Amino acid sequence: MGEARNDETGREFHGEVRSAALDLQDRCKRSDQLYALGEAVRKYIDQLGSGPREVKRTLILFGEVLRNLRNADSRSQEATNPIPEPMPEDAFAALQTLIAAHNQYVSNDPALASLLRALMDPEEVASVVVMPDETLDALDDLAPVLDGVTQEVLRDAAEAAKPDTPAGRRALDEQGGAG
Repeated sequence: MGEARNDETGREFHGEVRSAALDLQDRCKRSDQLYALGEAVRKYIDQLGSGPREVKRTLILFGEVLRNLRNADSRSQEATNPIPEPMPEDAFAALQTLIAAHNQYVSNDPALASLLRALMDPEEVASVVVMPDETLDALDDLAPVLDGVTQEVLRDAAEAAKPDTPAGRRALDEQGGAG
C-alpha cells in the first residue's frame, strides 16, 4: 500500500499484529490439524509485510478469512460430533489474539479502516461511527483505486456527515445523538 500509517503508533500496532501472526503461525506448524489455518496465517503475514509501508490493501480480505475460520471453529465446538475437530484451545486463543490485534491495527489506520467499511454489510455500516476528517484523509490514499465518481460521492458523504453541517446535524438528530 505504501501509504499505511507509518508514525510511531502505526509501527507499534504493526509490530503487535505481526508478532501475534508469527506466534499463531508457529503454533500451526506444530499441528497437522491446523494446516489450513497455518496457510491462512502465512498468506495474512505476506499481506502484512515487515513494516507499515509494505502492507497490502488485501490485508483486509485476509483478516476476514481469519474471522471466518474462527467462526467456523466456534460452530464446530458447539456441534455434537464435529468434523473437523475444533482447534486446540491455545491455538483458538492465539487466533483470537491475532484478530484483536488486526482489528486494532486496522481501526488506527484510516486507509485500512475505509477499506474494511467497504466490505461490511449495510446493517453493519449503519452502526459504525463516521469520522469525516479521517475518511477524507483516507480518500486521498485510496485515490489510485477509486474512480472519480466514487471519490466524489464518498467525499460529499464525508462532508455531509460533519456535525457542523445541516446534513450532519440532521443525521445526529435522527440517531438521537444531538441534545
